[in-house]
Amino acid sequence: MDDVSELFPFLRHRQALGMSEDVEREKIGQGLFKSAAVARDGAPVVERLASIGVDEERVVELTGLIRRAGSLILQRPDSADQAARDDFLATLRQGLVARAPDLNLQEFDGAVASVRHAEDGHLRILGALDRCPISAHPAPARFSAAFTRAEHRLAELAAMIDNALASGASFSVPGGVTLTDENGEPRSSDALLTSIVQGLSGFLKMEAFKGRLFTKAGWVELPPLPVATEEDLGLYSPCEALGVFWLRWELLHQKALFGDQAIEVLTGPALPSNCPSQITQIFTRPAHVNFADWAANERAIDREGIAHRDLVTTTNVQTVAKGIAGPLAALPAEWISGEEVAQSLSLSEAVGFDITQDATLYAGLRLTEWVRGYMALNAWAGTKPMGADPILRTSRQDLVDLLTRLSFTVGQADTFLDAVSFGRTSRDLWDAPVVRTKTDWLVIGTGVSSPRLAKVIPSLLASKDVQIERKGPAFEARVLAFLCEHGLDARAATAWRDGAEYQYDVLVRWGDKLLLIECKNKRLSGNNPVQAYHFVQGLEEDIGQVQRLVRGLETWPEIVSDKFGVDAVGLTIVPILLQNETFQLPGAFENVYVYDWSALSRFFEAPHFRFAHDHQ
Repeated sequence: MDDVSELFPFLRHRQALGMSEDVEREKIGQGLFKSAAVARDGAPVVERLASIGVDEERVVELTGLIRRAGSLILQRPDSADQAARDDFLATLRQGLVARAPDLNLQEFDGAVASVRHAEDGHLRILGALDRCPISAHPAPARFSAAFTRAEHRLAELAAMIDNALASGASFSVPGGVTLTDENGEPRSSDALLTSIVQGLSGFLKMEAFKGRLFTKAGWVELPPLPVATEEDLGLYSPCEALGVFWLRWELLHQKALFGDQAIEVLTGPALPSNCPSQITQIFTRPAHVNFADWAANERAIDREGIAHRDLVTTTNVQTVAKGIAGPLAALPAEWISGEEVAQSLSLSEAVGFDITQDATLYAGLRLTEWVRGYMALNAWAGTKPMGADPILRTSRQDLVDLLTRLSFTVGQADTFLDAVSFGRTSRDLWDAPVVRTKTDWLVIGTGVSSPRLAKVIPSLLASKDVQIERKGPAFEARVLAFLCEHGLDARAATAWRDGAEYQYDVLVRWGDKLLLIECKNKRLSGNNPVQAYHFVQGLEEDIGQVQRLVRGLETWPEIVSDKFGVDAVGLTIVPILLQNETFQLPGAFENVYVYDWSALSRFFEAPHFRFAHDHQ
């Protein structure tokens, strides 16, 4: 592949304009723009433009800031705020025209149109929600029906899995049991569980925005909930689909806005041939865009599932688990269940270090404590029988007591429960499976059922602007030792030239080639468009770093001869950016190969691929 922008279109502006990280230019600044957008005050941005000048590159920067400013997208009707937002955007455009009247503002206008399109989708879904029959019922009845319906569907899914396994259905990890949906189509149990969580998460978000149910701290706080009636359960059904639509629309427009794409509208002959007749429009985006990111996340899920299967089938971890009935020491001394061990191993693999040996606090807790908290909720929900009221009601104090019995302090328990309470910034009920009401707290059974904490915990922390600090040197040492163990002449090198450091993680002499391997330990996006955007931004910077190291070897060949001898000078340099995570690109980009540790280690150790499940 000659141009990675085919997979990540927003990079094309830098390439087309010749933008380079080596040339530092003053920028508008994300912080300044974010504050101005929230305040709906375009003056600070216009003043900044007057100070630093306006050209095509500046328009590109401003366009990107608009596309990535979530505060510009209203998620409930508010005519006054909508007018203020439109005035803000108009002020920015006027500022550009005033200083550079000949510039083409097509990209700017396209970004503004995309923001309005994203907003329009949310408002249309809210309008459909208002037309649902249950919307005429009081809010407490609507919420009771939603939570009860989700718990009923979870119980039905569990029964379907048991029946399918008894009938010899196929099973894969990840993916779960292959089931048949209401349309006779094969569906994995994981996919069905996801639809339940998405439906409830989306409905809860819609109702919270519509009813302004957020506290000052940002948590959702619901009114006291009655036991759901059969009538309300029957009327709620369409809302579940709207909840799924809400989350999927949010995901679609985030992918479009952060990926510098337009949302495509398919109508008439452009609709798929198998599209039901009642559907007249489909909103989509180019299928190939961000494929590399999607494939990397799918491979990571496969790796997690294979490790989980191996743990369960080759150890006695299940038989020595302690449960939650009595006091429990912190990980790794004791564990609630084999699932807790598997989740810890998966998260360790994802972050590139053993979390049980890491004392770093992330948003107030160690990673093992985040795992313990989620697994405690999972185990607690599993002890509750299905009754006439299947909603899992409890209190904050009861949850604090549960966590302190399982090695938390009271302060740690409070930190965890605040973090996993559903709120304005919560991605879904997997990240935040606790919902507060004015009288009690709810643990959402679907949210704590089969969580993938290697994805959930980084996602939760990212929503709090907390990044897991990767242990880069440990990964570098691991790669170097591995290659040496397999008989390769691999060495690390550090040199200072012209007052600058050139640090080579791994240099490998292999025939007439010299492999230059730069090791990076950065987490994947977890299919979050915002994280995917930042991942690729970092990828570009890393590629630039590799290119600088190549120039160092070409300029000062003695760096090579000091390590490998004079006969190594002149070897063909093969630059490789090696990811600890499962991300790679097909072919070289700007003469740098982007590869991953999983594939590299498999090349040396296994003559075959392990196929986990189909990917769709």
